[in-house]
Amino acid sequence: AARFDAMVAQLPDDDFDYRLAFRRRGGMPNAFALPNGQIVLLDGLADLADNPDQIDSVLLHEIGHVTLRHGVKTLLQSRVIALMATLSTGSATGLSELASQLGSQVLRSTYSREAEREADAFAFDAMLAADRDPAAFAVIIRKLSGGGGGVIPGWLASHPEGDERAKRALDASRGRTGGGESGVEQGE
Repeated sequence: AARFDAMVAQLPDDDFDYRLAFRRRGGMPNAFALPNGQIVLLDGLADLADNPDQIDSVLLHEIGHVTLRHGVKTLLQSRVIALMATLSTGSATGLSELASQLGSQVLRSTYSREAEREADAFAFDAMLAADRDPAAFAVIIRKLSGGGGGVIPGWLASHPEGDERAKRALDASRGRTGGGESGVEQGE
């Protein structure tokens, strides 16, 4: 938690109060962000990571979702779709059901592939600004997507391919190091 707070202190102020929560979920490797700035780290991700930088890279990705307001955008898109359905059918019966499900939808929401790329880029930029190597993200994302003996969680289906994401992290790393100094090569 102290490491997380120090990392957040290095980020530009965006008026969010970021808080880290730890949860046990039977070894599920994941982390997610709530629109209010709470970042939840599940036990399996901590177990899967080789070092704190890998965890930090994922936490920065989740902070990116909050900073870029991806959760709020997803929620608003859902409301617009419901409103369009109501206007086209003339019935508002589905709106009360939608309202009761909005909170759980935020918790379950999966972002678009573009939102995932934006959050990745946010994490890489934040790591570079703190003189940290984005190659750590390449390692953990490969593990999460099945490379290196990891598991493929169901939530990953909405995300860009792990190899694509790892390549972008390594590209960012090469920009930082001038190439190859990160200790993580593309074929690993």
